[in-house]
Amino acid sequence: MSNDSLPSLTVSENALEESGFITSGKDHYKKVVNSYAEELFFKSIAYAEGDRASNLKREVTHEHIKKAYFSIVNSGLNRKDPIWTLLCQIFEYIIMAMVGVCGSYIDKSWAQLGFGIGLFTVTMLILARNVLGRETK
Repeated sequence: MSNDSLPSLTVSENALEESGFITSGKDHYKKVVNSYAEELFFKSIAYAEGDRASNLKREVTHEHIKKAYFSIVNSGLNRKDPIWTLLCQIFEYIIMAMVGVCGSYIDKSWAQLGFGIGLFTVTMLILARNVLGRETK
């Protein structure tokens, strides 16, 4: 990929000035646009390389550019899930391990009780995480 030369972009200084951009704003705008263009360029190429057959020349299509665009847009969201969803997931794993142990001793009454309570609890945790988790996003 390093032998691919970047296409050049020009940003109209006049259009920026007419829109009220000051020197620092113009400089930052140009930096961000060029950085985005570079990332879009190389991600598009990477997607095209992934789809290319080994004996054919690389062809970057609109689909590769769309994938690269959505990859960049989604990576910038930095959506953080609430801490309680992580805790729910940790407890789901721990309780499922206990359910597995109880399942190994299912002929004993304590294991039957632990198995039933564990499955119910895990189901409730999964539902809470998925249903309530959607509302917090």
